[in-house]
Amino acid sequence: LPVEQEVIYIPASLENIGAHAFDLFIGSRFEVSEDNRHYRAVDGALMNKAGDTVYYIATDANFRVVFPEGTVEFTEELIDVYHSVSTSFEDNDVRQIYLPVSMTKFPEKLSGYKTRGKDAVYHCPAGSEAENFALRMGVRYDNETEVAKDKATVPTQKGMLSFDIYEDHAVLYGYSGEDETLEIPSEAEGKPVTAIGNGLEPIFSEDHEKDTPNLTKIVIPEGVMDLNSQALNVVRPGGVEVMLPSTLRKIDEEAFSYSAALSSLPEGIEVLGKNCIGKWDRTSPFVVTPQMRYIDEEFMSFIPVFAQEGENENYSVRDGVLYSADGSVLIRYPGGSSAEEFRIPEGTVSVGDKAFYYNENLKRIHLPGSLKQIGDSAFESSGLTEITCEDSTSLETIGSRAFASCKELTEISLPPVKEIMPYAFEDCESLHTVHFAEGTRAIGDSAFGSTAVTDPRFPDSLVKIGSYVYYDYDSQPREGSAGTIRIPARVTKIGWSAFQSIGNTSFEVDPESESFCAVDGLLLDKGKNVLYRCPAGKKGKVIVPEGVAVIDAYVFDADGVPGVTDVEIPDSVVYIDTTNFDPVYVDGENGEREQVYPITIHCSKGSYAENFAINHGVPYKINRWE
Repeated sequence: LPVEQEVIYIPASLENIGAHAFDLFIGSRFEVSEDNRHYRAVDGALMNKAGDTVYYIATDANFRVVFPEGTVEFTEELIDVYHSVSTSFEDNDVRQIYLPVSMTKFPEKLSGYKTRGKDAVYHCPAGSEAENFALRMGVRYDNETEVAKDKATVPTQKGMLSFDIYEDHAVLYGYSGEDETLEIPSEAEGKPVTAIGNGLEPIFSEDHEKDTPNLTKIVIPEGVMDLNSQALNVVRPGGVEVMLPSTLRKIDEEAFSYSAALSSLPEGIEVLGKNCIGKWDRTSPFVVTPQMRYIDEEFMSFIPVFAQEGENENYSVRDGVLYSADGSVLIRYPGGSSAEEFRIPEGTVSVGDKAFYYNENLKRIHLPGSLKQIGDSAFESSGLTEITCEDSTSLETIGSRAFASCKELTEISLPPVKEIMPYAFEDCESLHTVHFAEGTRAIGDSAFGSTAVTDPRFPDSLVKIGSYVYYDYDSQPREGSAGTIRIPARVTKIGWSAFQSIGNTSFEVDPESESFCAVDGLLLDKGKNVLYRCPAGKKGKVIVPEGVAVIDAYVFDADGVPGVTDVEIPDSVVYIDTTNFDPVYVDGENGEREQVYPITIHCSKGSYAENFAINHGVPYKINRWE
């Protein structure tokens, strides 16, 4: 548990403070002797003497994380400590993160589960690098750089509005009442209202239908610039009309409920967050105006077509599709398009994340020779039945889940691709044939999990095969599986359970391989010391070759080799990974689940295999030499 302490004093003599030295002192503030040559304290944070690098961040009484002005770099590790210990204030832990205008260095991605999504709000100066970072990461943010100084309530005809009051403006964060038309005032406590929502929760209660039973219209006044995350997220579908002001500049993540219907936006809109405006009128084009500087790839669904009004330095619209300004990135294909075929134009280098996500009408896609990257979930859950490409097409990456859950794909011929990322074609349940081109180098984890592929054939250029590449959750070998899987010479890595659902009975390895070999259909290292894989289609008894010293993970996992009943292990084996020979659970005669060991070990007395069986409760027989 964290120790709560008001002040940690750093004396002049202290020259070095190790990483994580004060991790348990959450809520503490630092003071540093003016004579210390290495450290200084700024607003309670421990920094280097120059004041541009934070070592330990300070929080206020509500555990809001505030990076001092002067800080140059944002490092996620500084706030990881707030997630790694159990605290009595866990629900409020690092919900609000304040970034200064001086901060100009940011990571390429965020990994912490509480530093993105619904668990954090970043407060960034308008137009700063911090704001650009928040937009790039797709996190919730606002432009409030200071903590509210006060709170105020303003009555309506039949209810009450609640505001946060800042030095020169006010933000609406709550409402309760029975108004039919909710007219939000333009001022609160003499301060202009500039934003709706605090970014953490809707202005209505969770039980809004009960608490606001008569609400049919909301009027947002001129002067409001931001609709923050979730602000009007619980407005009842089709039951409330929202009047937007011409001054509106930002609509953040899920500001409206998913089913809220809009057909136009104020001309000055600059930022559109994830799922920010629900459904779009399917008869109205979405117009990209010169002011728009950020449009999240998931900002809305069902747009029939994009259009453009004037030049925009960030975006362009070509034939009704949204691209980057130079046309190199296809950002979003209109989800409401009824077209069944689309040829990505030559000159396109990248298909953005979720660019064709859930477009069920799209059946055929053609990839140009210029294309190098297909983003994460780019075609996920689309209606694709055919993928074609130019002879010159050669990809760097196919992103994670890029074609996942394309239920109607049956056969594909891929261009050369350096890396197929994890889950790229997972859940394409009808996909039975994949043709890999020479030049393909890596296949990621679970890339073809839960598909119908039964005969994987790899190009000679392949170097890496990930874990669970052909894995199904039912763990049964796919019917009609090929008898042999061939491993090309250049492959240097094969992940765990890579072929678990392919019911092959043997492996074959190119004799030129420097990493692997096959003995009696089993996959071993080149030196024949490590047993890596047993074919999933093997049945009955398996004899581990003499000389094998190590049985790697999941070689005889019961789910991976469901037909194997007996394994004969030689005295040369000195290590068996504990993932082997685990029990399975079956329904017993009395209806209760029973633990059963489906594989029996055969070994000699006193061997490592016998000790392993005894220590792990695996059935065994001392009959190897019989």
